[in-house]
Amino acid sequence: WARPEFPFGCPVTSMDPLEYRRRLHEARRATGCWLHYLLWRCGVLFSEPQAVKEVLAPRITLDKSERRIGKVLRVWGALFGQAIFMVGPKQWKRQHRIILRALGTRHTASFFETAERDADEIVEGLRVRHAAAREQQYNTGLREEFTEYTIGVIMKIILGAKFEGLRELVRDTEWVMECQSDPWFLLPGYLELPFGKPRQVREAIRRLHGTIQSIVDEKRRELAADPQALRQKPTLTLLERLCCAEEADEDPLTAEEVVHNVFGLVAAGFDTTSTALTHICFMLAEHQTLQQQIFEELQSLHSDAAPDAGERWQALDAQPRLTAFICECLRLYPSIIGTVYRTTTEAVQVGDAHLPK
Repeated sequence: WARPEFPFGCPVTSMDPLEYRRRLHEARRATGCWLHYLLWRCGVLFSEPQAVKEVLAPRITLDKSERRIGKVLRVWGALFGQAIFMVGPKQWKRQHRIILRALGTRHTASFFETAERDADEIVEGLRVRHAAAREQQYNTGLREEFTEYTIGVIMKIILGAKFEGLRELVRDTEWVMECQSDPWFLLPGYLELPFGKPRQVREAIRRLHGTIQSIVDEKRRELAADPQALRQKPTLTLLERLCCAEEADEDPLTAEEVVHNVFGLVAAGFDTTSTALTHICFMLAEHQTLQQQIFEELQSLHSDAAPDAGERWQALDAQPRLTAFICECLRLYPSIIGTVYRTTTEAVQVGDAHLPK
């Protein structure tokens, strides 16, 4: 296989990793921050740990700033709308409390079986492609395979493995999110043009929203007819959990919020996961002694695998070498380099930096 471009995924570091690291260390030694421009918009990036803690603390994140990322990344604004990472502090706190009811540790562990089943398929597919590439002497890549795998698994977790039209939904979602990397879509008004690619993106987003909206409406009708029937199913999809989730003294998520958060979860999970998997495989290939040790650790695990998927997940999560290797790969090559931008709603002081409203 061809040696892949490295590091993968992370747009700032892949453009010029040495320049990014130089700025990071210079900023940490000096003021702990530097100016960053996205076209004509100026932002401040913080790298000093204490400053980062201040920005992420409630004083700024919840009380003196809000997220307006949809006004900059307009495709995201159209696709994710009222998703939890797109809204202001008041809506965020409400959604956060409700979504935790659907995505606690116990709930997420129940999704392991879907990922496990599809992992067997992707490994077998990689073996076939690798053998064909070696025989015919052509190059093949991992990241495309992992991207398809992760977005497919996430969609199955959200909608169920038997959902009809899953492949088309995955294809449209992946294409729309890729369109945000087109710099034309950063220009105000471009997405609203009545022809060409902007029109195709808007139509794809309408199809995606319409598909999920119809499922949400169906589940809400089931809940209205018999509130306990859906909740007592032996296994629930993530979308069903979002529909059922509620917090005391608060209304449940609206249908629009459920739809937007479905695609927000896809966006949060598919690219970060595929990038991490690519780095992990690359590092396993580079360090084959560690690869063999992890292989032996997993072999002993599979020899007495539990029949229950939750127990298998707990056993896998407890493997020390595998866990340490994954954590080190994420430390060396993080899939993302920051958080969603905050826009200050009043003047704030972060370390030596004064940020106006």
